[in-house]
Amino acid sequence: MECIIDSLGDLGGTPQSLSSEVVYNVRMNLVECAGRLLMVSRWFRTMACSTSEPFFEHKKRTVVLEVFEADLRTNPARWRRATELGGHALFLGQHCSKSLPASECSGYNKDCIYFMCDYSWPKWPANPLSDSGVYNIRDGTITPLMAGSVGIPPRQVGRWRPTWFFPPELV
Repeated sequence: MECIIDSLGDLGGTPQSLSSEVVYNVRMNLVECAGRLLMVSRWFRTMACSTSEPFFEHKKRTVVLEVFEADLRTNPARWRRATELGGHALFLGQHCSKSLPASECSGYNKDCIYFMCDYSWPKWPANPLSDSGVYNIRDGTITPLMAGSVGIPPRQVGRWRPTWFFPPELV
């Protein structure tokens, strides 16, 4: 295995829109998009559900997504900030991330990133879609993935996380 991107370029450091006085977690996903290699950084802030709950009752909330493209034409290769997805929609997942032309996905918007609450929770949340959303790379807004989504009934058994499913012809 060989490292081909030696320079962080634009990648690295806390986004300017975030407070330097708050601790954030970050998760990074690699995804191929129309022949480009993208790195998506998803920044989380941990928030207490209420002031009386212990730390393990805190929940994560996605506050910023950043997209970087591998620039393999420079020497050394480096990461550069991306400002568009070429009409594609990205679907981020813990075990798999995918890009598709938005025109082939009914109801999905171009230059948007769809993400789910697919990370581990210390306890099963009442709503496993609570930190799922749609990030618009053009204007930087995050909207809920499913407006008015409801929680899973308490009788639901087992540990599971949401995931993306794609028709075979799109895989």
